Formats: sequence, structure tokens, C-alpha cells
Amino acid sequence: MPDQPVAALILAAGASERYGQTKTLLDWHGEPLIAHVARAVLASPARPVVVVLGAHADEIRQTLHDLPVQIVVNRNWREGMSESVRVGLAEVPVEACAALFVMGDQPGITPDLLTSLIAHFRKTGAPIVEPRFRDRPGTPALFAARCSRN
Repeated sequence: MPDQPVAALILAAGASERYGQTKTLLDWHGEPLIAHVARAVLASPARPVVVVLGAHADEIRQTLHDLPVQIVVNRNWREGMSESVRVGLAEVPVEACAALFVMGDQPGITPDLLTSLIAHFRKTGAPIVEPRFRDRPGTPALFAARCSRN
């Protein structure tokens, strides 16, 4: 497991309809929020980094053009996040020991948080690793490959 990769899936397919504008494209310290999230993931040990787009895919893709991420498009994004998870998992290499799920509109994501989740997984082998706040689970969340493969 120490040599096996932990893949990261950045889920960014939603339309942000309740918000009224595309959250992933909002300015966050001088760059689109999705670019901030992608840079945080790229600064962690997670590889490959897969970004799942759907609504506004062309517009969001342009903001990521200079980053070494793999972009896939969930054509059925209206079906909900589970469809984005399915599309993203299809891109995870078979040798990956886990997948780290990151929301594309989460400004508080840091490389340190992601690195600590991966380190905890590698140390404990826990099937699910997640941050907790006031004893409630949060995101990003890491799932061992054995949770998604038969």
C-alpha cells in the first residue's frame, strides 16, 4: 500500500442552481475557486488528479488549462453527485489503493489537510478517512479501493 497511488477526484459537475452562479468560478484570492482547489490537491501526494465536470464544463475547463489534471465530463450531471462519482471512479487506475473525494467548491481545502488524510489512511488502513468537526464527518473523504471494487 505505501507505493500504491491514492487518486483524487475533484467533483465539480453541479450547476450551482440554488446559489445563482457557478460557485467553482467565483474568485478566490485572485483565481477561480476550482483552480484553488486543484492547486491544493496537486500540492498533496494524491495522483492522479481527476476533475469531474458537467454543467459549465467548457467554461470551467478553461480555468484549469495550465494544471496537470485529467478532466472528464459527466454528461448525466443532472442525475446527481453519485453519477459524478461513478464517472470519476472509472478513471482511477486499478493500482490505486484509495480515492480521495474533494468538492470543487470548497475554499478551505489545504494541501496539509489532504496530506494528513492520506497519511492517516496509510498508517491505519482504515476503509474510510474523513475530517471531523464537532464529531460530525466532513469532506474531503478518502475511501479505500476495497470499498468500491468487487
